[in-house]
Amino acid sequence: MAKFTEQKMPPRVLLIGEPASGKTGAVASLANAGYRILLFDFDANARVINSYLKPGHADIYIETFAVAKMTNTNIFEGQGVATTQAVAELRRLTKLLERWKTATEDLGPQAHLTPKDVIVIDSGTFLGKLLLLAAHEDPKTKKDLRSLYQVAGEYYGAILDFLTGRKVGASVLVLTHLMKTGNKDDSGNIISDLRYI
Repeated sequence: MAKFTEQKMPPRVLLIGEPASGKTGAVASLANAGYRILLFDFDANARVINSYLKPGHADIYIETFAVAKMTNTNIFEGQGVATTQAVAELRRLTKLLERWKTATEDLGPQAHLTPKDVIVIDSGTFLGKLLLLAAHEDPKTKKDLRSLYQVAGEYYGAILDFLTGRKVGASVLVLTHLMKTGNKDDSGNIISDLRYI
């Protein structure tokens, strides 16, 4: 049996910040330092990385998911194109998590990646929105809509379990938003009881 100190795993990092605070741009720093990036782009915001890249940076592979477009719909309807599109995007995500294979790249199964490869989820916030939309199509939710958040949470837990487990040889970086909530005025500005979530 291996000693505890011998069971070293690649880093798993959660980076939290307000919108537009530089979380996505920070990914360029990893590429500039020689880390190959596999970016799962749920925010449709990966373009900012280019402005921070230096000559000689490591490769960056980006797959963009349609979440930002889908979330302009009413997520509580549980009907229509957004929820079925979310299920299709979720299936695409799970395939890519197991093996990054697209029409132009095949980087192999995740177990063959090394700590110098970084799987980036940008962002965990929009991934949650995708999972919430997809959960509408789950048989458990169709039977009882009150289980919507539980089902979406189970999906999220399964993804995080996979990303933090031993089957993934790469480092993992999940970017997520810090959001403010509280009592708002007519313009939508928070005026009292400010809380961060």
